[in-house]
Amino acid sequence: GIRDSSVTGVQTCALPILELIGGMNRSTGRVAGIYPEVKSPWLHHQAGLDLAVATLRILRDHGYTRRADPVFVQCFDPNETLRIRRELMPALGIDLRLIQLIAENDWDETFERGADGTWQPYDYRWMHEPDGMTRIAAYADGIGPWIPMVIADDPAGPRQIGRAHV
Repeated sequence: GIRDSSVTGVQTCALPILELIGGMNRSTGRVAGIYPEVKSPWLHHQAGLDLAVATLRILRDHGYTRRADPVFVQCFDPNETLRIRRELMPALGIDLRLIQLIAENDWDETFERGADGTWQPYDYRWMHEPDGMTRIAAYADGIGPWIPMVIADDPAGPRQIGRAHV
């Protein structure tokens, strides 16, 4: 379950920001969206924390429950993004848009448990392969690539631009 920050030590600015955005939307008549990121879920899971559940509950409690709502939940961890899509959102009765962030392997952006039980850097190479975007499209609504992945000096062009239109 979710524990508050007084128990976990995890601090968040989500509530004041969501209240600010809600107030701005009401006072201006415009719609400002949000783009929260579930950061380092592998690390938080090791500490017994589930940031994805906490994030989704906060979003739900602030009225973000449908694909049409102005929110995109993003994450570098493909296993967590898939878990959010297939397990967490259905369990919470919400259906939000998900963005798979794409990293390079040398960033050590996320880790997963190896066959020997140790934590190993996640291998993002499959995302850069010809069928990578099709595989991501099975669980995410969009991608968040690093800018050189879509804009390159290489005359052959960047790797992802044509593949992203699956």
